[in-house]
Amino acid sequence: MISVKVKILFCFLFLTTSIMGHPLHFSMTNVEYDNDKQGFSVGIKLFTDDFQNGLIHKFGKNINLAVENVDMNSAYISKYINENFLIYIDGKPSNQLTFVSSKKHEDAIWVNFFLPTKNTFHKIEFENKLMLDLFENQTNLLIFYYDNVKQGFNLKNDNYKCKVVI
Repeated sequence: MISVKVKILFCFLFLTTSIMGHPLHFSMTNVEYDNDKQGFSVGIKLFTDDFQNGLIHKFGKNINLAVENVDMNSAYISKYINENFLIYIDGKPSNQLTFVSSKKHEDAIWVNFFLPTKNTFHKIEFENKLMLDLFENQTNLLIFYYDNVKQGFNLKNDNYKCKVVI
């Protein structure tokens, strides 16, 4: 069950940042198993300007995510996400996430990925280092859905790993 504290933190962060800009830095990641597609759908929401700065910092190029068609930057987005968001299934590193789409929504961007895998695993682990090298106060929220299992995690610089035992 998703912690009430994580839900409250999530609501507080999105409400305060939309009102005052964003002195806080955070991302929101949803990981949900899709039985029909036999894999995980991964949706990651980041502030557009923070993510753009992260890409520029990583690749040393002027990458503009303010344009309507952010998919044209999918190679940079995929590389950054696959290097900073890792999934281990039963202790083994998973294949890379496959870029599906990206969409801007107000001052944030959603990037969507897919990870094919059979549903015969017992443990899944995550390493979420998104933006941790840029912002000391970065918080990465992760919500995991699998059948009847729902868990939320609050990940930071000193604790960027989590695991779920099925």
